[in-house]
Amino acid sequence: MSTPADLCPPHDVSVPIPLRWSDTDAFGHVDNTAFLRSFEDARSRRSPPRAWAPAG
Repeated sequence: MSTPADLCPPHDVSVPIPLRWSDTDAFGHVDNTAFLRSFEDARSRRSPPRAWAPAG
C-alpha cells in the first residue's frame, strides 16, 4: 500500500490556497479563471521575495 509520501516526490510543493467567494458562481462551481489566479497566488507565495531596485 502506498503512503502520501510515496505519492508526492520530495521536489513537489503544496501551497494551500483558499477559494474566494468571487471564485464561484451561484451554483458553487469554481470559475475557470479562478484556477489561473490560484496558480498565480501559489507561485507568488512560493517564490522568494525580490528586492526591486529603481531603474537608472
